[in-house]
Amino acid sequence: MKQLHFYLTAFTLFLIANIDAQNLTIAPDKPVPGEKVMITYDPTGTPLEDHASVLITAYLIEEDQPLAHDVEATAKDGKFIGYLETTKQTKATILSITSMDEEVKDSRDDKGYKFLSYNADKESPVQGAYASKAMIYNNFYRYANIEKNSEKAFDLMKKEFKLYPSSKENMGYFRDYATIAARQKDEAIIASVEEKMNQLINLQQPEEESLLWALRFSKILKKEGLTKELEERILNDFPKGELAHQTMRRDFRALKEVDEQVSFLKTYQKDYSQHEDFPQNINYFTSVIARNYANEEDWTKFEKYLNMVSDPVQKAGTLNGVAWGLSGEKIGADAPLAKKGLALSKQSLDLLGKEKETLANSPARYSKRKWKEIIKSNYGMYADTYALCAYQTGNVQEALTYQQITCDLGDFEDAEMNERYTVYFEEVNGGEATEELLAKLIGSGAASVAMKDRHKELFLANNSVESAYEKYVFELEKAAIAKMREAVKEKLIKKDAPTFELVNLKGEKVSSESLKGKIVVVDFWATWCGPCKASFPGMQTAVNKYQDRDDVEFVFIDTWERGENKEENAAEFIETNNYTFNVLMDNDSKVVAAFGVSGIPTKFILDKQGKIRFKSVGFNGNDVDLVRELEMMIDIAGGGENGLTGAP
Repeated sequence: MKQLHFYLTAFTLFLIANIDAQNLTIAPDKPVPGEKVMITYDPTGTPLEDHASVLITAYLIEEDQPLAHDVEATAKDGKFIGYLETTKQTKATILSITSMDEEVKDSRDDKGYKFLSYNADKESPVQGAYASKAMIYNNFYRYANIEKNSEKAFDLMKKEFKLYPSSKENMGYFRDYATIAARQKDEAIIASVEEKMNQLINLQQPEEESLLWALRFSKILKKEGLTKELEERILNDFPKGELAHQTMRRDFRALKEVDEQVSFLKTYQKDYSQHEDFPQNINYFTSVIARNYANEEDWTKFEKYLNMVSDPVQKAGTLNGVAWGLSGEKIGADAPLAKKGLALSKQSLDLLGKEKETLANSPARYSKRKWKEIIKSNYGMYADTYALCAYQTGNVQEALTYQQITCDLGDFEDAEMNERYTVYFEEVNGGEATEELLAKLIGSGAASVAMKDRHKELFLANNSVESAYEKYVFELEKAAIAKMREAVKEKLIKKDAPTFELVNLKGEKVSSESLKGKIVVVDFWATWCGPCKASFPGMQTAVNKYQDRDDVEFVFIDTWERGENKEENAAEFIETNNYTFNVLMDNDSKVVAAFGVSGIPTKFILDKQGKIRFKSVGFNGNDVDLVRELEMMIDIAGGGENGLTGAP
């Protein structure tokens, strides 16, 4: 009996282990393309265990770019159940499962949630399924909330070609295979890539598409001489072909005069009207031309080219950009054309308002829910423009109404937007009510320096005791500091930082190895990046604060830089603004890719062992918060438990 009891216990434990491991199930478990799939997610034991609701987004992979779909998940008996309609072309599906605010993500221990599509016999995956799964690990890993894994991608590509040898004829699959093989230095496969490339080059009377694939393979194999030769051959043999078309945006951006841009547009319309990217490029070209005519205050031509922009979201962006310039861009600035800006801004809001209702122009890469969030966010920014134009034209109540929309959509977290709101609010409601409002915003940590200064003025005008104010504001900010400290602690991570070696603007080599033993702040930026540059006064304050600390180092990695003279552009910007930054040049963008950065500014705080302890993306416009958060992160990365503890 004891033996029987042992087997029963082991069997019970086996079942429990499988249940615990199986946080997500699908039915049918081997779906055929086009089949409806029931998704059941059990958050037990995951980062989402205590969440009352979750956000599930499915990305269907057909060929290249995943198609995003919302999965409405209903809670039932501690699980979440939703349904997904796959398409006839679906080869694999990614499921992103996060909290509703997308701050907490279940990565399934970096495995992600994904499933393949199967043939009707339910025995083998469809052709392209393994290749699509390889793309998840190599190209689309962020959709699955996991890290890039070239080795897994490589193995899956081999599996695809073994099961379906004809998949090698799919140039997209073979390109990815070649890229990974080159990265893995697999000589046998690299040789097969070179063979395929030469076959394409040596075809009698090859189509441009064949030569373009040969060109892509030559770039993968880093055959610079051949790459240049092929580019020249393609442009010579197909002067109005695909490669020539690919250079059009670059050529357009190089034009300085609007008359040249108009002439370029006419040529493009004549030569490429049947190209699949024609509408997208026309929208871009005419938007730029319209803005340039606005800069010249030629409103007739501005309207002409604006009306050629068919994408309402892009048109709204163009209108907002022009309106913002006409607003003076800040309170008190000279804005003689603010009334014109107000009318243009209203058009931008009307366009976005309609898009928010219809979601008619949602790109495939965004789910409807995500696209709606993006449009709402843009609406908030554009309402800020409208409010400033209204204020500059003397309509303060209108300004306050629309700035309220802006701040509500941003949860009153943006100090710059809040600052304008409080100016409008004071003119409408008076100083006493504004003092109370400012106190709340200071207490929540969402106040700019100017807001704090104004609060001090109002407080002293009402109380006449400066010492009382200092004590009062310290009490206000203690709560904000405590709140920020807890938020910073939640962001604490520990992962190996990529190794790198770059040259700074002085020509000195700086490597990750040379920085070991120091707490390092790595800031990725570029001279064209507005938020990066807006953060730099605060970053200079932080650099100054730690200039006497030998164990703290700041490096500013210039990446994704545009133009030919990257070092010269960066040096001129740093020198002009008197920044004392150690700027390293990531000219080939390899370091930013190694760190997995998808947008700048992005900062990493590394501890003395070279581990990434914090990652911070973007800039909220508040220098005080930026410096304070860095102080806390540096302190914690250095072994401190509580971060900043004193008064500001």
